[in-house]
Amino acid sequence: MIESVENGKKPELTAWHDWTSSDSANSYTAQTDAIFGFRSRWQLAHSFHGLELSGYVEGSAIPLGYEALFKVDIVSTVAEQLARVIEFPREKCFLNVEHDEMADRVRRDLEVHPASRFVENLRKNARGRACANLMAFADGRSSDLMYLMRPLRNGLSHGTSTPSGLGLPSNNKKSMHKIETLLQLCETVLDDCDRQFTEFVKTH
Repeated sequence: MIESVENGKKPELTAWHDWTSSDSANSYTAQTDAIFGFRSRWQLAHSFHGLELSGYVEGSAIPLGYEALFKVDIVSTVAEQLARVIEFPREKCFLNVEHDEMADRVRRDLEVHPASRFVENLRKNARGRACANLMAFADGRSSDLMYLMRPLRNGLSHGTSTPSGLGLPSNNKKSMHKIETLLQLCETVLDDCDRQFTEFVKTH
């Protein structure tokens, strides 16, 4: 279980002590460098709890929507770093995060289906395999959460994934519930990254 944040301490990976006690941690390699990079980004993502934005109407859900989208961005880089660790020395690789329960919740709460506004927005910057993966998630053929996280992250980077564009513009309960689901999606991916790193440490 991930250590809780107490007394200002950063969260820690479950298997971090085991890895630092291993022989592999005592020599510098490109893979150990990737492991340290993964840990730093994982701690950042777990410690990220908001943005400070000025000029928005009081009570607006837009800043909270951007908080969720920026967390998606950071968490996506965590998964990228862990993929490099697990698949080393391959550089072009992707982490899989299969989670049926969260996938069902995301499809329901965010209204993710092939003809939805949410998916149409994400398809603006999804090409080839990324688009096929997104549609596989949207129509229920896949429960890989990264099939949704990656196009969300790309949409944020390109400016097309905004709270308004994704249907999260107001302060009503429905929008707030969608934002809560996005944040829970991020936490689920982070927890699975911790689990996959623990499995990596056990086998190396």
